[in-house]
Amino acid sequence: MTLEETQRRNDELRTTLKGATVYYTPSVFELDSRMRGRLLYRLTLVDRFHAESDHSEGVLIFAGLSIWWRIEGSELTLGTAEDL
Repeated sequence: MTLEETQRRNDELRTTLKGATVYYTPSVFELDSRMRGRLLYRLTLVDRFHAESDHSEGVLIFAGLSIWWRIEGSELTLGTAEDL
């Protein structure tokens, strides 16, 4: 699979969540379910990456938290620095 194909696949998964299995680390799971829903929505809006990136991971600021996310296959994991 080329880099462009991988980027497209990861962008599709991240922006639509179709076919994704979403995992939360404990600190993210502790957020209210409505906040987790808003976090997922915010994640679908991420669109800035380095040119060489395969769009499989990143960090976003949400509700004062630095949230990291990672795509591995069809799995999407979200966590905070305290979970590393």
